[in-house]
Amino acid sequence: DRRSSESPSPIVLLDASGNGIQDTGYFTAPAEWQIDWSYNCASFGFSGNFIVDIYINGQPALGGVNELNVSGSGVEYVHNGAGQAYLSINSECDWTVIARSD
Repeated sequence: DRRSSESPSPIVLLDASGNGIQDTGYFTAPAEWQIDWSYNCASFGFSGNFIVDIYINGQPALGGVNELNVSGSGVEYVHNGAGQAYLSINSECDWTVIARSD
């Protein structure tokens, strides 16, 4: 019995984690999507940078993340972002980024 009030599950476009400087692989993004991000600099020993730049169809896109702290997390919403996208992460810390659409 499927109820109409059920919301569809989010579609994961990209799920990446690592540390240091890294470009993610490409993914196909719809017009509206978001990045769930987190970082933790405990292994680094003190506050660190966490920067996420968004590229769509080879061009830098508006938005992104730029933090300086011991750790953090949040959501970055991307509008008018349809195309082949990737994220460029610059951080000394451990990080996770998940791009998804609802």
